[in-house]
Amino acid sequence: MKLVILSDLHFAASDSLTDRHGQFADIFLIRLVRRINRFIQPDVTLVLGDILDNPTAPDAEERLRALRAILDKLKTPWIILPGNHDPAPDSFYRYMPDPRPWVEFQGVRFASFFDEDRPGFNGFRPPHEQARLAAARAGFDGQLVCLQHNSLHATGTLACPYNLTNAEVVLQDMQRQQVALSVSGHYHEGAMAVDSPVPTLIVPALCSPSLPFVVVELFEGRPPVVSRHTLSLPAAYRLIDYHVHTSLAYCNENMDCAKTVALARLFGLHGLAFAEHTAHLYFRRQNLRHNRYWTVDFETMRPSEIDDRADEYWRLVEPFRSNLVRAGLEADLMFVGHPFVRPSDWQKAEIRIGAVHQLPSLQLGNRAEQGKVADEYLALIQGLASSGIHILAHPFRVFRRGLRTEPPSRLFAPVCRLLKAYGIAAEINFHTNEPSPEFLAMCLREGVKLAFGSDAHNLCEVGDFQAALDLLAAAGIRGDPSEALWQDRIMP
Repeated sequence: MKLVILSDLHFAASDSLTDRHGQFADIFLIRLVRRINRFIQPDVTLVLGDILDNPTAPDAEERLRALRAILDKLKTPWIILPGNHDPAPDSFYRYMPDPRPWVEFQGVRFASFFDEDRPGFNGFRPPHEQARLAAARAGFDGQLVCLQHNSLHATGTLACPYNLTNAEVVLQDMQRQQVALSVSGHYHEGAMAVDSPVPTLIVPALCSPSLPFVVVELFEGRPPVVSRHTLSLPAAYRLIDYHVHTSLAYCNENMDCAKTVALARLFGLHGLAFAEHTAHLYFRRQNLRHNRYWTVDFETMRPSEIDDRADEYWRLVEPFRSNLVRAGLEADLMFVGHPFVRPSDWQKAEIRIGAVHQLPSLQLGNRAEQGKVADEYLALIQGLASSGIHILAHPFRVFRRGLRTEPPSRLFAPVCRLLKAYGIAAEINFHTNEPSPEFLAMCLREGVKLAFGSDAHNLCEVGDFQAALDLLAAAGIRGDPSEALWQDRIMP
């Protein structure tokens, strides 16, 4: 069985301590839930308490409901416990699913315990809670996992300053009941002792600087395997997100420039570039739905279609521009042969991204044979390559989204040649997209530089490059990928 375990979000209106970042706890949780659903795909997800920072705050109920709505998006079963910063169990479980006395999934039984607080951030397990362990084992010969918020470990085995005051009694009982794993939170550093009589895991706090969580694999007859993961990136890699949207994108969910820059730092980015859809800056939202801009030029647009917000965009991003924050644009190539962007705005863009979101056959509602569609795509790429773009956004995504098919592999070589000839980077983009490993490998062989782009329309997506790093690792680039990446010449 595979488990994802997280703890200690400390969701609050603002930081109570400088190292918690609890004001972004909901963003961290959304980011993790998306990663769990799409990539990790565990059997069960465990949340071990302190999801709030202040249980008596006026907005505590609102925050509990907000976190519940995010957790409900999990595609796995999930169990949640309250911590010492949360309401008491009976109040807490008015908002969350109650796992008492235990729950069972795929032959593994999870027993939850609620300890009393003791001075020094320690705890104590009262007899009525301890009795639940024997009841959970009665008549059950499968694996038993014990969950608690307060840190629990054998004295002297872990460098953890917090414990249950009756830890030895509790652990002796767990050993008698052949507990497969004891899991706690509370201690933000986290710790693990798999060679103890009872394998013991203390999960690090999701709100701590590297935004960590753990994945545990349970096996019959041997110790669990624990791996530590983070939502942040290795700062030493100096990664740059060249494709971040703003609140002016019609398809944005919650984008905010100030929060984007703050989160970029927390997520370990070295820099970022705002790159707004040009069509969203010129066309009215209702007219954009008709996709007429693929076949028009600025001179032929009707006044009723125009809502020119380009100057608003430049004003929006200007306060955030620096050596490490760039202002750019994402422009489509119109079917008339050049990017849908006013030349004066194209000149202002420090980062120019070209995108193919539509093809003539698809725009007309036809389903042309794949050879014709491939020829259309290649013609558009040729137009983009000569337009002065730095990065080709999400290569070949139009095939998956428009045709619901894999891109024709015969396109890989000519597109790769064009990118190399014009010095254009190929973007690794997982936003509603699955990059082609074959095309990536070809780019690496031919010396075409790559660019990381989150294509963020939600704050949780900013700099979310773990999948991109994994893709590069599968292609043989493990560790720092900087040699393979394109970098803006004016960004240090």
